[in-house]
Amino acid sequence: MPQTPCRWRLPAGGQSARWPESDLQGSHVLGGAQVPCQHQLAEQAQEFVEYVRSKRGTGLVYYEGNTYTPNEKLREGQLSRDWKCSMYHKAKCRARLVTRNTRSGEVIHVTSRFHTHPSMYDQQQKSEARDREARKLKK
Repeated sequence: MPQTPCRWRLPAGGQSARWPESDLQGSHVLGGAQVPCQHQLAEQAQEFVEYVRSKRGTGLVYYEGNTYTPNEKLREGQLSRDWKCSMYHKAKCRARLVTRNTRSGEVIHVTSRFHTHPSMYDQQQKSEARDREARKLKK
């Protein structure tokens, strides 16, 4: 096991907690339930980055039905990049992720999953269906 602190979310209050790993082994018991550490979750399946282009030509990351815009300009030699949800301004969305270059490819690490809006991909499908219906009605 790595010698870094383990992190997890407490079930009540949404506060983060840290314990030195030397004091804990394997899964940790928190409020009666076993909770896996971040390092245990990281050892499970890694998700690779899927890039898409916006209508304006900007490179976006597509992940679980939402797109993410770069939070900063890409610098030479940079191994990771921060991204924010594309609905950051419109819906005040706070969802974030980080992409990292690894030996096996670019991997996604989600830092905040909390979207303030429905999935963008579902919205797009619904709006395209509405547009098709509107075109049919005009004919």
